[in-house]
Amino acid sequence: MKGNRMKRILLLFIIIVSINAKAQSKFEANGYVKFMQTVLPLPDTIRAAFGTDVLATNLVHHRLNMAYYANDRLTFKAELRDRLMYGDLAAAMGSQADLGNDVFTLSTYLIEGNNLYWHLIFDRMYGEYISGDWEIRAGRQRINWGINTIYNPNDIFNAANFFDFDYEERSGSDAIRITKYAGVSSSFELAFKYFDKVEDAVGALLWKTTKWNYDLQFLGGVSQMDAVIGCGWSGYIKEKYGFKGEASYFQPYQNLDSTGTMVYSLATDFSLKEDWLFMGGVLYNQQAASASNSALDMGQALTSLNSSVNMSAKNLSTTAWTFMAIVSKPINAQLAWSTALIAMPHKDLNTGIWVNTITYSVKDNWDIDLVNQTILTQSQDMLGGINMMNFRLKYAY
Repeated sequence: MKGNRMKRILLLFIIIVSINAKAQSKFEANGYVKFMQTVLPLPDTIRAAFGTDVLATNLVHHRLNMAYYANDRLTFKAELRDRLMYGDLAAAMGSQADLGNDVFTLSTYLIEGNNLYWHLIFDRMYGEYISGDWEIRAGRQRINWGINTIYNPNDIFNAANFFDFDYEERSGSDAIRITKYAGVSSSFELAFKYFDKVEDAVGALLWKTTKWNYDLQFLGGVSQMDAVIGCGWSGYIKEKYGFKGEASYFQPYQNLDSTGTMVYSLATDFSLKEDWLFMGGVLYNQQAASASNSALDMGQALTSLNSSVNMSAKNLSTTAWTFMAIVSKPINAQLAWSTALIAMPHKDLNTGIWVNTITYSVKDNWDIDLVNQTILTQSQDMLGGINMMNFRLKYAY
Protein backbone atom coordinates (compact mmCIF):
# COMPACT_ATOMS: atom_id res chain seq x y z
CA MET A 1 0.00 0.00 0.00
CA LYS A 2 2.77 2.43 0.95
CA GLY A 3 4.72 1.52 -2.18
CA ASN A 4 1.72 2.18 -4.45
CA ARG A 5 1.11 5.53 -2.77
CA MET A 6 4.72 6.51 -3.28
CA LYS A 7 4.56 5.48 -6.95
CA ARG A 8 1.54 7.71 -7.45
CA ILE A 9 3.39 10.60 -5.86
CA LEU A 10 6.41 10.01 -8.09
CA LEU A 11 4.09 9.92 -11.12
CA LEU A 12 2.65 13.28 -10.06
CA PHE A 13 6.19 14.57 -9.78
CA ILE A 14 6.95 13.46 -13.33
CA ILE A 15 3.80 15.18 -14.58
CA ILE A 16 4.86 18.41 -12.88
CA VAL A 17 8.30 18.09 -14.49
CA SER A 18 6.67 17.66 -17.90
CA ILE A 19 4.76 20.90 -17.39
CA ASN A 20 8.13 22.62 -17.37
CA ALA A 21 8.48 21.97 -21.09
CA LYS A 22 5.41 24.09 -21.80
CA ALA A 23 5.68 26.62 -18.98
CA GLN A 24 9.36 26.94 -18.21
CA SER A 25 9.02 30.38 -16.66
CA LYS A 26 6.65 28.94 -14.06
CA PHE A 27 8.87 26.07 -13.04
CA GLU A 28 12.11 26.00 -11.04
CA ALA A 29 14.32 23.12 -9.96
CA ASN A 30 17.61 22.90 -8.10
CA GLY A 31 19.35 20.61 -5.68
CA TYR A 32 22.63 18.95 -4.79
CA VAL A 33 24.47 15.64 -4.66
CA LYS A 34 26.68 14.69 -1.72
CA PHE A 35 29.00 11.78 -1.15
CA MET A 36 30.08 11.16 2.45
CA GLN A 37 32.31 8.50 3.95
CA THR A 38 32.20 7.89 7.69
CA VAL A 39 35.00 6.05 9.52
CA LEU A 40 34.64 4.98 13.17
CA PRO A 41 37.64 3.29 14.87
CA LEU A 42 36.33 1.06 17.66
CA PRO A 43 37.58 1.14 21.26
CA ASP A 44 39.40 -1.98 22.49
CA THR A 45 36.46 -2.87 24.75
CA ILE A 46 34.02 -3.48 21.88
CA ARG A 47 36.22 -4.54 18.95
CA ALA A 48 35.69 -8.23 19.65
CA ALA A 49 31.90 -7.85 19.51
CA PHE A 50 32.08 -6.41 15.98
CA GLY A 51 34.97 -8.56 14.79
CA THR A 52 36.76 -5.55 13.32
CA ASP A 53 38.85 -2.55 14.34
CA VAL A 54 37.03 0.02 12.21
CA LEU A 55 33.45 0.57 11.04
CA ALA A 56 32.98 2.39 7.74
CA THR A 57 29.86 3.59 5.94
CA ASN A 58 29.24 5.47 2.70
CA LEU A 59 26.34 7.76 1.89
CA VAL A 60 25.22 9.14 -1.46
CA HIS A 61 22.75 11.91 -0.69
CA HIS A 62 20.76 13.58 -3.47
CA ARG A 63 18.21 16.36 -3.07
CA LEU A 64 15.80 17.76 -5.66
CA ASN A 65 13.86 20.96 -4.90
CA MET A 66 11.01 21.80 -7.26
CA ALA A 67 8.59 24.72 -7.42
CA TYR A 68 5.70 25.45 -9.76
CA TYR A 69 4.36 29.02 -9.79
CA ALA A 70 0.76 28.72 -10.97
CA ASN A 71 0.30 32.49 -10.75
CA ASP A 72 1.50 35.43 -8.67
CA ARG A 73 -0.41 34.12 -5.65
CA LEU A 74 -0.34 30.34 -5.81
CA THR A 75 2.80 28.18 -5.59
CA PHE A 76 3.32 24.44 -5.27
CA LYS A 77 6.56 23.05 -3.89
CA ALA A 78 7.93 19.54 -3.49
CA GLU A 79 11.38 18.54 -2.27
CA LEU A 80 12.71 15.01 -2.51
CA ARG A 81 15.45 13.59 -0.27
CA ASP A 82 17.12 10.56 -1.86
CA ARG A 83 19.78 8.59 0.06
CA LEU A 84 21.79 5.48 -0.76
CA MET A 85 23.52 4.12 2.37
CA TYR A 86 25.91 1.18 2.36
CA GLY A 87 28.57 -0.22 4.69
CA ASP A 88 28.97 -1.24 8.33
CA LEU A 89 26.66 1.43 9.82
CA ALA A 90 24.10 1.48 7.00
CA ALA A 91 21.61 -0.69 8.88
CA ALA A 92 21.50 1.74 11.81
CA MET A 93 21.12 4.71 9.47
CA GLY A 94 18.63 3.04 7.16
CA SER A 95 16.34 1.83 9.93
CA GLN A 96 15.75 5.45 10.99
CA ALA A 97 15.32 6.89 7.50
CA ASP A 98 11.56 6.34 7.33
CA LEU A 99 11.03 8.17 10.62
CA GLY A 100 11.20 11.43 8.66
CA ASN A 101 7.51 10.99 7.86
CA ASP A 102 4.88 12.79 9.92
CA VAL A 103 1.22 11.71 9.60
CA PHE A 104 1.31 10.85 5.91
CA THR A 105 3.71 8.31 4.45
CA LEU A 106 5.58 10.07 1.66
CA SER A 107 8.54 7.71 1.44
CA THR A 108 9.66 4.32 0.26
CA TYR A 109 12.68 2.00 0.30
CA LEU A 110 13.89 1.02 -3.15
CA ILE A 111 16.47 -1.26 -1.53
CA GLU A 112 16.38 -2.44 2.07
CA GLY A 113 18.69 -4.93 3.81
CA ASN A 114 22.16 -6.52 3.72
CA ASN A 115 23.81 -3.30 4.85
CA LEU A 116 22.45 -1.51 1.77
CA TYR A 117 19.56 0.95 1.95
CA TRP A 118 18.16 3.21 -0.75
CA HIS A 119 15.53 5.52 0.67
CA LEU A 120 13.39 8.27 -0.90
CA ILE A 121 11.25 10.72 1.03
CA PHE A 122 9.39 13.94 0.27
CA ASP A 123 10.21 16.08 3.31
CA ARG A 124 8.49 19.07 1.68
CA MET A 125 5.24 18.97 -0.29
CA TYR A 126 2.88 21.88 0.09
CA GLY A 127 0.81 24.53 -1.58
CA GLU A 128 1.19 28.21 -0.69
CA TYR A 129 -1.29 31.03 -1.29
CA ILE A 130 -0.30 34.68 -0.74
CA SER A 131 -2.68 37.62 -0.93
CA GLY A 132 -1.68 40.98 0.47
CA ASP A 133 -0.71 40.55 4.11
CA TRP A 134 -2.02 36.99 4.27
CA GLU A 135 -0.08 33.82 3.65
CA ILE A 136 -1.57 30.30 3.81
CA ARG A 137 0.51 27.16 3.47
CA ALA A 138 -0.85 23.58 3.63
CA GLY A 139 1.08 20.31 3.39
CA ARG A 140 4.43 19.00 4.56
CA GLN A 141 6.51 22.02 5.48
CA ARG A 142 9.11 23.26 7.92
CA ILE A 143 7.58 25.37 10.69
CA ASN A 144 10.59 26.94 12.33
CA TRP A 145 9.62 28.94 15.39
CA GLY A 146 13.07 28.87 16.91
CA ILE A 147 14.81 32.22 17.32
CA ASN A 148 17.92 31.08 19.19
CA THR A 149 20.95 29.92 17.22
CA ILE A 150 21.72 26.73 19.13
CA TYR A 151 18.79 25.28 21.11
CA ASN A 152 15.13 26.06 20.38
CA PRO A 153 12.52 25.38 23.11
CA ASN A 154 10.01 27.41 21.02
CA ASP A 155 10.33 25.03 18.06
CA ILE A 156 7.37 22.86 19.07
CA PHE A 157 6.62 21.70 15.50
CA ASN A 158 10.03 20.73 14.16
CA ALA A 159 12.62 20.47 16.90
CA ALA A 160 16.00 19.85 15.25
CA ASN A 161 19.48 18.80 16.25
CA PHE A 162 21.97 21.64 15.80
CA PHE A 163 24.72 19.13 14.99
CA ASP A 164 22.85 17.05 12.43
CA PHE A 165 25.24 18.59 9.89
CA ASP A 166 24.22 16.50 6.85
CA TYR A 167 20.57 17.59 6.98
CA GLU A 168 20.62 21.35 6.64
CA GLU A 169 16.97 21.60 5.61
CA ARG A 170 15.64 19.78 8.73
CA SER A 171 12.49 17.68 8.84
CA GLY A 172 8.99 18.96 8.17
CA SER A 173 5.46 18.61 9.56
CA ASP A 174 2.19 17.75 7.85
CA ALA A 175 0.45 20.94 8.83
CA ILE A 176 -1.52 24.05 7.95
CA ARG A 177 -0.05 27.46 8.69
CA ILE A 178 -1.79 30.84 8.36
CA THR A 179 0.27 34.03 8.67
CA LYS A 180 -0.99 37.61 8.92
CA TYR A 181 1.67 40.33 8.59
CA ALA A 182 0.89 43.43 10.60
CA GLY A 183 3.50 45.95 9.58
CA VAL A 184 7.20 45.74 8.80
CA SER A 185 8.26 43.73 11.86
CA SER A 186 5.07 42.27 13.32
CA SER A 187 3.04 39.20 12.43
CA PHE A 188 0.59 36.64 13.76
CA GLU A 189 0.96 32.99 12.87
CA LEU A 190 -1.50 30.17 13.51
CA ALA A 191 -0.36 26.61 12.82
CA PHE A 192 -1.56 23.13 13.58
CA LYS A 193 -0.43 19.65 12.57
CA TYR A 194 -2.61 16.92 11.16
CA PHE A 195 -2.87 14.06 13.64
CA ASP A 196 -4.26 10.54 13.90
CA LYS A 197 -4.21 10.43 17.71
CA VAL A 198 -4.99 13.18 20.18
CA GLU A 199 -1.69 12.65 21.96
CA ASP A 200 0.11 13.72 18.77
CA ALA A 201 -1.78 17.00 18.34
CA VAL A 202 0.27 20.19 18.05
CA GLY A 203 -1.25 23.62 17.45
CA ALA A 204 -0.37 27.12 18.57
CA LEU A 205 -0.51 30.86 17.91
CA LEU A 206 2.72 32.87 17.55
CA TRP A 207 3.03 36.65 17.74
CA LYS A 208 6.19 38.38 16.54
CA THR A 209 7.07 42.00 17.11
CA THR A 210 10.02 44.36 17.61
CA LYS A 211 10.59 46.43 20.74
CA TRP A 212 13.65 48.12 22.27
CA ASN A 213 15.70 47.03 19.22
CA TYR A 214 14.91 43.38 20.02
CA ASP A 215 12.98 40.88 17.95
CA LEU A 216 10.42 39.37 20.34
CA GLN A 217 7.99 36.48 20.04
CA PHE A 218 5.30 34.93 22.23
CA LEU A 219 3.43 31.67 21.70
CA GLY A 220 0.66 29.64 23.29
CA GLY A 221 -1.01 26.40 22.36
CA VAL A 222 -0.99 22.65 22.70
CA SER A 223 1.93 20.29 22.16
CA GLN A 224 1.43 16.51 22.52
CA MET A 225 -0.82 16.40 25.61
CA ASP A 226 0.76 19.55 27.08
CA ALA A 227 -0.47 23.10 27.18
CA VAL A 228 2.53 25.24 26.26
CA ILE A 229 3.43 28.90 26.55
CA GLY A 230 6.71 30.38 25.44
CA CYS A 231 8.71 33.43 24.50
CA GLY A 232 11.90 34.28 22.66
CA TRP A 233 14.11 37.25 21.90
CA SER A 234 17.05 38.26 19.72
CA GLY A 235 19.10 41.43 19.89
CA TYR A 236 22.38 42.95 20.98
CA ILE A 237 23.97 44.15 24.21
CA LYS A 238 25.95 47.36 23.70
CA GLU A 239 25.49 46.84 19.94
CA LYS A 240 28.34 44.31 20.04
CA TYR A 241 27.31 41.16 21.87
CA GLY A 242 24.52 39.14 20.33
CA PHE A 243 22.00 37.99 22.92
CA LYS A 244 19.32 35.41 22.15
CA GLY A 245 17.07 33.28 24.26
CA GLU A 246 13.98 31.10 24.32
CA ALA A 247 11.83 29.65 27.07
CA SER A 248 8.84 27.30 27.01
CA TYR A 249 6.73 25.87 29.79
CA PHE A 250 4.89 22.59 29.24
CA GLN A 251 1.97 21.64 31.51
CA PRO A 252 -0.02 18.37 31.08
CA TYR A 253 -3.54 19.66 30.49
CA GLN A 254 -5.23 16.46 31.68
CA ASN A 255 -3.53 16.77 35.06
CA LEU A 256 -3.11 20.41 35.99
CA ASP A 257 -1.98 19.45 39.50
CA SER A 258 1.11 17.71 38.13
CA THR A 259 4.46 19.41 37.81
CA GLY A 260 5.13 21.12 34.52
CA THR A 261 8.38 21.26 32.60
CA MET A 262 10.45 24.37 32.01
CA VAL A 263 12.95 24.43 29.15
CA TYR A 264 15.05 27.49 28.35
CA SER A 265 18.17 28.37 26.41
CA LEU A 266 20.46 31.39 26.32
CA ALA A 267 23.16 32.22 23.79
CA THR A 268 25.61 34.96 22.97
CA ASP A 269 27.90 35.62 20.03
CA PHE A 270 30.50 38.23 19.19
CA SER A 271 33.33 38.84 16.75
CA LEU A 272 36.99 39.23 17.63
CA LYS A 273 39.90 40.55 15.62
CA GLU A 274 40.88 38.86 12.36
CA ASP A 275 37.37 37.47 11.78
CA TRP A 276 37.30 35.18 14.81
CA LEU A 277 33.71 34.44 15.85
CA PHE A 278 32.71 33.10 19.26
CA MET A 279 29.33 31.66 20.20
CA GLY A 280 28.33 30.27 23.58
CA GLY A 281 25.11 28.87 24.94
CA VAL A 282 23.42 27.03 27.78
CA LEU A 283 20.31 24.86 27.85
CA TYR A 284 18.25 23.89 30.89
CA ASN A 285 15.78 21.00 30.70
CA GLN A 286 13.71 20.51 33.85
CA GLN A 287 12.39 17.15 32.67
CA ALA A 288 15.90 15.72 32.39
CA ALA A 289 16.73 17.08 35.84
CA SER A 290 14.06 14.84 37.39
CA ALA A 291 15.16 11.69 35.50
CA SER A 292 16.92 9.02 37.55
CA ASN A 293 19.71 8.49 35.02
CA SER A 294 19.73 10.94 32.18
CA ALA A 295 23.35 11.05 31.12
CA LEU A 296 24.49 9.80 27.74
CA ASP A 297 26.72 6.82 27.13
CA MET A 298 28.88 6.87 24.00
CA GLY A 299 26.38 5.05 21.80
CA GLN A 300 23.53 7.35 22.80
CA ALA A 301 25.73 10.40 22.34
CA LEU A 302 26.72 9.31 18.84
CA THR A 303 23.07 8.81 17.84
CA SER A 304 21.99 12.04 19.51
CA LEU A 305 24.74 14.02 17.80
CA ASN A 306 23.80 12.98 14.27
CA SER A 307 20.02 12.66 14.32
CA SER A 308 16.88 14.61 15.15
CA VAL A 309 14.84 11.43 15.60
CA ASN A 310 12.58 11.53 18.69
CA MET A 311 13.74 15.04 19.52
CA SER A 312 11.13 17.51 20.76
CA ALA A 313 11.15 21.03 22.15
CA LYS A 314 10.37 19.52 25.54
CA ASN A 315 13.28 17.11 25.36
CA LEU A 316 16.24 18.81 23.67
CA SER A 317 18.76 17.11 25.93
CA THR A 318 18.99 14.11 28.22
CA THR A 319 20.81 16.05 30.93
CA ALA A 320 19.46 18.92 33.01
CA TRP A 321 22.23 21.29 31.92
CA THR A 322 24.03 21.45 28.60
CA PHE A 323 26.81 23.93 27.90
CA MET A 324 28.21 24.73 24.47
CA ALA A 325 30.97 26.90 22.99
CA ILE A 326 31.69 27.36 19.29
CA VAL A 327 34.69 29.13 17.74
CA SER A 328 35.00 29.67 13.99
CA LYS A 329 37.33 31.47 11.62
CA PRO A 330 37.65 31.83 7.85
CA ILE A 331 41.25 31.02 6.93
CA ASN A 332 40.93 32.54 3.48
CA ALA A 333 38.30 33.00 0.77
CA GLN A 334 38.05 29.22 0.21
CA LEU A 335 38.97 27.64 3.55
CA ALA A 336 37.11 27.89 6.90
CA TRP A 337 37.48 26.16 10.27
CA SER A 338 35.23 25.80 13.32
CA THR A 339 35.30 23.88 16.58
CA ALA A 340 32.49 23.16 19.03
CA LEU A 341 32.62 21.89 22.60
CA ILE A 342 29.60 20.49 24.42
CA ALA A 343 29.54 19.61 28.13
CA MET A 344 26.72 17.50 29.60
CA PRO A 345 27.44 17.10 33.33
CA HIS A 346 25.69 14.48 35.45
CA LYS A 347 26.41 13.05 38.89
CA ASP A 348 26.67 9.48 37.52
CA LEU A 349 28.05 9.98 34.03
CA ASN A 350 29.58 13.07 32.45
CA THR A 351 29.60 13.44 28.68
CA GLY A 352 31.76 15.71 26.56
CA ILE A 353 31.55 16.18 22.79
CA TRP A 354 34.15 17.89 20.60
CA VAL A 355 33.40 18.61 16.93
CA ASN A 356 35.94 20.05 14.47
CA THR A 357 34.93 21.09 10.95
CA ILE A 358 37.08 22.16 8.01
CA THR A 359 35.31 23.40 4.87
CA TYR A 360 37.04 24.00 1.54
CA SER A 361 35.25 25.62 -1.38
CA VAL A 362 36.75 24.11 -4.53
CA LYS A 363 34.57 26.13 -6.93
CA ASP A 364 31.26 27.98 -6.74
CA ASN A 365 29.25 24.72 -6.70
CA TRP A 366 31.79 22.33 -5.17
CA ASP A 367 32.59 21.99 -1.46
CA ILE A 368 34.66 19.58 0.62
CA ASP A 369 33.99 19.09 4.34
CA LEU A 370 36.00 17.21 6.93
CA VAL A 371 34.06 16.73 10.18
CA ASN A 372 35.65 15.06 13.20
CA GLN A 373 33.40 14.11 16.16
CA THR A 374 34.93 13.03 19.45
CA ILE A 375 32.81 11.80 22.36
CA LEU A 376 34.18 11.28 25.86
CA THR A 377 32.34 9.81 28.85
CA GLN A 378 33.49 9.75 32.45
CA SER A 379 31.96 7.65 35.22
CA GLN A 380 33.65 7.42 38.62
CA ASP A 381 37.26 6.48 37.73
CA MET A 382 36.50 5.18 34.23
CA LEU A 383 37.08 7.20 31.07
CA GLY A 384 35.94 6.12 27.61
CA GLY A 385 35.77 7.69 24.19
CA ILE A 386 35.17 7.26 20.49
CA ASN A 387 36.34 9.31 17.53
CA MET A 388 34.41 9.47 14.25
CA MET A 389 35.64 11.05 11.02
CA ASN A 390 33.35 12.22 8.19
CA PHE A 391 34.59 13.18 4.73
CA ARG A 392 31.99 14.85 2.47
CA LEU A 393 32.02 16.10 -1.12
CA LYS A 394 29.08 18.25 -2.26
CA TYR A 395 28.01 19.51 -5.67
CA ALA A 396 25.07 21.94 -5.93
CA TYR A 397 23.15 22.52 -9.16
